[in-house]
Amino acid sequence: MFEDGDRILNLVGVALVVGVVIAVGVVALNFDPPSEEQPPEANWTIERVNDSHVRVTHTGGEPVRTDELRVTVDSIKRDTDWSDPVAEGDTTAVDASPGAMVRVVWLGGRGNRVVMANRRV
Repeated sequence: MFEDGDRILNLVGVALVVGVVIAVGVVALNFDPPSEEQPPEANWTIERVNDSHVRVTHTGGEPVRTDELRVTVDSIKRDTDWSDPVAEGDTTAVDASPGAMVRVVWLGGRGNRVVMANRRV
């Protein structure tokens, strides 16, 4: 009678150990240290040009690749017409209603995001 109980306990113990080993393995494989990549040092201006548009201008600093750059208006991505890379003097106009929050966001590797400039327009 005790032999059946011992077998069940042994099976439960083995199942628990296997489950813990698998869980630790999954966590270890998914551990990803933070990216060391830093955003470019760049200056931006955001200014209203009329009732429906704002102008975003790179006013100095390092060039920024267009695939790493996003302009958002109230957290919604806006299309830009910048050429690659965006350098000092490059400008674009995007739709933005009065009172909207406009942000220039750098998108680094591994989901790293840095707001490079923001302004309520």
